[in-house]
Amino acid sequence: MNCKAPFVHIRQDTDGIISPCSTFWQDRNKSKWKLRDGESLNDFFYSDKYDDFRKTMMEGKPIHGCMDCIVDDEQNTSSHKDYWNKKYENVNDVKIRELELCLSNKCNFACIMCNSHFSQRLYERDKKLYELGVDNRGQISNSKFVTSPYKIDDIDLSELNTLRLLGGEPFIEKSFLNVFKTLKEKNVIQNITLTVNTNNSIFPDDKWLSYLELFKEIKVVLSLDAVDAHGEFIRKGLNFEKFKQNKKLWMQISNVSFNSVIYNFSILGLHKLIEYVDLPVHYGVEGDGHAIDLVLGPVYLSILYLPDETKQLIEKYLNGKYDKIVKFMYSEKYNHNYMKQFLIMFSYLNRNNDAPPECLIIYESVLNAM
Repeated sequence: MNCKAPFVHIRQDTDGIISPCSTFWQDRNKSKWKLRDGESLNDFFYSDKYDDFRKTMMEGKPIHGCMDCIVDDEQNTSSHKDYWNKKYENVNDVKIRELELCLSNKCNFACIMCNSHFSQRLYERDKKLYELGVDNRGQISNSKFVTSPYKIDDIDLSELNTLRLLGGEPFIEKSFLNVFKTLKEKNVIQNITLTVNTNNSIFPDDKWLSYLELFKEIKVVLSLDAVDAHGEFIRKGLNFEKFKQNKKLWMQISNVSFNSVIYNFSILGLHKLIEYVDLPVHYGVEGDGHAIDLVLGPVYLSILYLPDETKQLIEKYLNGKYDKIVKFMYSEKYNHNYMKQFLIMFSYLNRNNDAPPECLIIYESVLNAM
């Protein structure tokens, strides 16, 4: 695996865990890549352990955390790695040029695909699912509320061109305003493209907007996995009518794109979703058009491990479109244990019998196949 990401980029997650990109996988509760007390992003970026990782990367050795891109390479499709290698093809020095920050798990949503590392509303749910037999150990945060220290004052920001804000929900995390203040004081904010991943439930107030207008460009990535009642079930907190209103407001001041996660609960809403978004579909780094993310894990939510009968049902629904999704879906075989966990999770989430048909069809197909 040869990728430019660790040479130009660093990501800090809600609990101080560091990764070279947004798709890098690691067991969050066992990660050795975590900021120590007093350690800054700059310290970690130039540390021996991060330098050793770069060397491993350049030697082309397999890296388990890069599984997303490895799978994309095997299927001969574009990946996050392609973004980094194309954009920074002629860059050979080690310097932070892109920065990704998640400062807390404060969120007003409880999405099925998410976990308590990124939403405090999922803490009790995740613990209960584990008690019921869902192996989600890496998905459960150590505490309900998770915050991450941030220190960017000591970073050489002279070549920083991109800042990505993640959550939680960024627009309810006021610490980001302090980040903006630092960028303004260092007189670099005007050189930076700001990308914000948001659930689009909140349009920012004047204090936020006063900073946003200073950036070189604003890219707002709206997270949406399905529309109407289907979307509201799998992303608890979503009010789809409010979502549409806020989308119009964003389109007046920013570049609006979408990111959608494809998994067991969302797949049968894809056609309606694509029709609503009405932007070019691609697989890879979000920030332009409509980015589709095919889920590898948690494994019990991935379409990879569904029974053949359910995969055939999905293939028929897709009706000859989205070849990459079909190819991806058939690249792994049915796993009984994973699907047993899926059924447990579905039953728990459907305690009020309010699951929409798009979810029930998958559930019933898996149940019958088992």
